[in-house]
Amino acid sequence: MNQEKRMRLYKERKKKLLSQKEIAQELGIGRGSYIKIENGKADLQLELAKKLSDFFNLTVDELFF
Repeated sequence: MNQEKRMRLYKERKKKLLSQKEIAQELGIGRGSYIKIENGKADLQLELAKKLSDFFNLTVDELFF
């Protein structure tokens, strides 16, 4: 994930005024796992990418590509 897309995930989270922990809980993953996703250091599975895109009301393409 390039820096622009990492920033998109960060910005969307900030728009909702949520912490990394709160989003991680919503997705059913650990905070550390979410941090890795937001920092582009995790191999993101399609199922989780879909959950994130649904959570932010965006398409997977808009959020990650």
